[in-house]
Amino acid sequence: MKQISISTKKGQALADAYNRATLSSVTEAYNRPSTEKTRAEYFCRRAMIEEGGQGYKVISYNTFSFSCGWRNEKGIRIETACNSYQIVF
Repeated sequence: MKQISISTKKGQALADAYNRATLSSVTEAYNRPSTEKTRAEYFCRRAMIEEGGQGYKVISYNTFSFSCGWRNEKGIRIETACNSYQIVF
């Protein structure tokens, strides 16, 4: 997991994307999400619960993958198909 400060451009951009997001599940993003996307969301939600996080949101999505995030005690956690980010406040 990569830690990024909120004061950096990347940290600010990811935090803004989380704050603008309105979808709360992959079923809202996709009409019929694949088994892989549903499974990926399950593992993300499980990680959120284990961290004591809240406010799960789907930040972006396309045909192949999606990105999601949630708030935790350190700041905002973002999960993408390729990376995990912890935005520290």
